[in-house]
Amino acid sequence: MNEKMTGRPSIDRPWMKYYPEMIRNIQIPECTLWDYLKSNCPGEDVAAIHYYGNDILWSTVFEQAEAAAYSLKALGFGEGDQIPVFLRSVPEFVYLLLAAEKIGASILCRDNTLEENVEAVAKSGARAIFAHDYLSQEELEAYLAGSDVKKVIILNTCNSCSRDAMPDYVQKCLDSNYPENLAHGRATMDWEKFLSLGENYLGRVEAPVDVDRPLFRAYTSGSTGPSKQVIHSAHTMIGVIHQMNFYAGAEDFRPTWLVTILPPALVAVVVSMILMPMASNRLLILDPFCAPEDVDLDKDAQTSHANIAIASSNLVGKGPGNSVARDFLSQAFSDFIYAIIIEEILRQRLEGIKNEKGVYVTPAFPKLIYVLDEHNCLKGGK
Repeated sequence: MNEKMTGRPSIDRPWMKYYPEMIRNIQIPECTLWDYLKSNCPGEDVAAIHYYGNDILWSTVFEQAEAAAYSLKALGFGEGDQIPVFLRSVPEFVYLLLAAEKIGASILCRDNTLEENVEAVAKSGARAIFAHDYLSQEELEAYLAGSDVKKVIILNTCNSCSRDAMPDYVQKCLDSNYPENLAHGRATMDWEKFLSLGENYLGRVEAPVDVDRPLFRAYTSGSTGPSKQVIHSAHTMIGVIHQMNFYAGAEDFRPTWLVTILPPALVAVVVSMILMPMASNRLLILDPFCAPEDVDLDKDAQTSHANIAIASSNLVGKGPGNSVARDFLSQAFSDFIYAIIIEEILRQRLEGIKNEKGVYVTPAFPKLIYVLDEHNCLKGGK
C-alpha cells in the first residue's frame, strides 16, 4: 500500500492494509519466468514434476525447454508469434511455455468447440500447432482447411512416462479419447522429429528480454458471453506466483501438488496450479488423464475420514480438542463431525458421562455425548 494516496486504487492498493506485513511490502521481481523458476528451484538434481511413475528433474525441465526453443525457431516461430498448443497438463506443455518465452513468442490455448479452436488458430496466423496423438483426421483436416497451418506436431501422451505405470482406470480414460481414424499424413510430425529439427539450427534463438511481452494466451469458456482472449506476460504471471509462493516447502518437508484433468486452456491452471507449486519447492504431480469421477478427493471423503477418526481413537479417545481428522472437515454440519466426537471422547462413551444432574449415564445415541458432557452442559463449564 502506498503511503501517499493518489486516488487510483490500482496504484494505492488500499486493500493491502488488511494483509500481513510481509505481503504488504512484497516486491514483484522483474525477471523472466525462466530465471524466476531457476532461482526458486531447490536444485537441478531435484524432481520438479512427477508424471505417472516418472520423476522429472529440474535439470531435465530446463534442458527440454532449451531444446524446444531451438526447434521452435527451426520450425519458423520467432519473436511476437503465437504458438497454438492443444495439450493437457503434461510436462511438454511446461517445456513449450519456457521455450516460447526464450524466443519471444507466446503460447495460445483454447478448449472450446472445434470450430472455435480453428478460428483461434486462424487469427493467430500460426503455420504449426501442437496436439496430442488422439487428434482425429477430421480435426486435422479442419485445421488445415480453416487456417494457415501446414504442420501439426503430434505428442504421444506417454512421451514422458511408461503407459504401464498408469493405473488401469487412467489407461481406460486415456483410451476413451482415441477416435477410430487418427490424424495422419504428411502434415503431421511426432515430438521426436520436432526436437530433432533444433539440433542443426544455427541461428539466433533468444529474443531480447521483455518481461511485459505476451507469453500466455487463453480463451474464456464463453459461459458469460462471447469467449474472450486473456493475455499474460512473464511479469503478470510472476506477480501472481510471487504473492503465493512463500507458502513453500522446507528442508525437512516438501509438499506435493496434484493437478488432474484441468487443461492449460484454463488461465488459473497454468499460473496458480502449475507454475506456482513449481516455484515454491513443491513436487508437481501431473495426472491429466484421470477421469473426474476417479479423482478421490471428495468421493466417500466423509466415510473415509470418519473411519480414520474412529480407528485413531485407540479405544480411550484423544481427549476433547485433540482430533486430527477434524482438519479434513469440510462443513460444520457434516455427519463426519460425530466421528470426530467419538475420536476425542470414546472413553466417555464407554464409561458413561454425567448428565446435568451429575448422574452418570450412557446415552443410547452417541451424537448426544458431546452436548451432555459436564464441561459442555453445566453452567460455567469449559
